[in-house]
Amino acid sequence: MKKKQTSKGKSQSAGAAAGKFTHELSILKEKLVASEKFSEIQDYFFDCLGENQEFMKRSKKAKNALLKKSIAFVAEQVFRRKITLTHTMILKYPETSFYHGTCFIEGRIAVMLFFEDIDMGLLSVQMNPPETSIVRFSMVMPESGSATLVSPYRSKMVH
Repeated sequence: MKKKQTSKGKSQSAGAAAGKFTHELSILKEKLVASEKFSEIQDYFFDCLGENQEFMKRSKKAKNALLKKSIAFVAEQVFRRKITLTHTMILKYPETSFYHGTCFIEGRIAVMLFFEDIDMGLLSVQMNPPETSIVRFSMVMPESGSATLVSPYRSKMVH
């Protein structure tokens, strides 16, 4: 006899999905806020989440125009000119505020991490191998609500 799934059961399984990587996401968020070594943040993501098939499978495609626009703005600061994002893929881990994804910036692969609840993220752009430019950024919504300001933290080149 097959078990019937109710909407309550679905939300419980979605909640369980979020709970599965809660600890790792919490550590990632702490590193994003506090770490001075930006490569440490990216390495932790890949080691504990990004290379985990279950985490990636549970992450779902998402649309976030504000994040995409912010990534473009930060990338323009890195390249010091107008740029074009292509092949943007934004994923969201269910029942959390965490977004991650990839895109190409001027033909270079880039990885983005972003926590919506703290409006802070990380953008990593592969420059001329083995160099990678990593930028931590935050978004601020002015009281007028008319625009979002993106404030890049110090950019770091990693060899």
